[in-house]
Formats: sequence, structure tokens, C-alpha cells
Amino acid sequence: MKSIQRRGTAAYYTQRLRQARKDFVHTLSLEYSTLFEEYLNKVEASILKAKVENLQKLKKKVAFSSGIDFTGDKSAQKDEMHPDEFIRLGVQEFKRKSP
Repeated sequence: MKSIQRRGTAAYYTQRLRQARKDFVHTLSLEYSTLFEEYLNKVEASILKAKVENLQKLKKKVAFSSGIDFTGDKSAQKDEMHPDEFIRLGVQEFKRKSP
């Protein structure tokens, strides 16, 4: 049991959160410890924080590639053009300048 606790603690400090959660749950199923329950709560909070950060990154990536404004700011959406609009304007400019 002590080796599982140590592996879970090491996983927590090296940001391998899923492995840490698995080890702490296993440890708590064998013997209850408030210390490892606190570690498990920290791991769960870290996992939730990572999920939220990844979701925000994904939203930004989608917003950048599609031109959608997730912030709800309508004035910013009017000032910025969709990337496809830039391409269309570039093609028109090329056709106008070509003989």
C-alpha cells in the first residue's frame, strides 16, 4: 500500500493526474487516510482546471479558424472579417490587377 501511495504522490507532483487519481482512489479503498483524501481532492481540482483550460483553448482555436466570437462582443465582430472574406477580397484584387 505504501508503494501505491508513493507512486500516487510522485504522479501528482509530475502532473500525471489521472495516474495519481487512480492510485489515491486505490489507496483509499484499502485504508482511509485524510492526507490522501486531501491529495485526491487536489488532483480532482487540478483535473477540472485542466479541462476548463483546454476547453477555453479549443474555443479560441475554433473562434480563430471560423471567425465566431464566443465573447458575445458584437462590436468586435463587426470590425473583424472572416478569414474567408480576406481570401475573397484577395482573389478580387488579384483579378483586378492581372491583365
